[in-house]
Amino acid sequence: MRKNTAKKKLAAGSPPDRKKRILTAFLIFLVAYPLCLVAWITLLKPTYGGILGETGTYLAAATFQTRLETFKKGKEVLDIVHAKPVLTPEGVADTVIQLKLNISNFSFNLPLTLAIMIALTPIFRWRPMHFCEAIGLIILVHLLFVYFFNAAHIYGYLTNLRVIEPSAVKTAFWEFSWTFIDNLVIRFEPFLVIVYLWLRERKRLLQHSVTPAPRGVKRR
Repeated sequence: MRKNTAKKKLAAGSPPDRKKRILTAFLIFLVAYPLCLVAWITLLKPTYGGILGETGTYLAAATFQTRLETFKKGKEVLDIVHAKPVLTPEGVADTVIQLKLNISNFSFNLPLTLAIMIALTPIFRWRPMHFCEAIGLIILVHLLFVYFFNAAHIYGYLTNLRVIEPSAVKTAFWEFSWTFIDNLVIRFEPFLVIVYLWLRERKRLLQHSVTPAPRGVKRR
């Protein structure tokens, strides 16, 4: 009886079981990715982009004390107009900063990321709390993208007009933050999110990967 029980325990983590999980994950991805993509394009993209775009834009406006004159939500593009009162020889006038932000610039990887997260669930069995944390992390990164997009452009425009005094430290901070999120974080979003999930689950995953030795068998 003990031998049969030991064999069953070993079979649970055997290569055939692993192959079955990998195949299941692949099939789930083939179904999940088109569904996520269609739902994103037809239903979620304008609303999601509009909410995050407006929130990030208002945060940037508050940082530089600009007035948000226009914020138009389109299906693909957000039209943004900031205004800042400045003192001129003729009196107080508004400096206008016009920006256009394509929603796809920060959200193009979202359907793929969600599909990979769902597909890898049979293999890693993400906990619901950690899954929700990963989604929250994606939203935070997209919000920071919008914020730094606005902030970097506002700062650059105002320093060129000498409305605010340029600073090497501030210039480096705004340019680096915007470039880092745009060129690295957004483009590697699926990989970074899966790494985050794995790190949150690593203790449980490593415990399950160690198969206990059957009773009566000495390990060398």
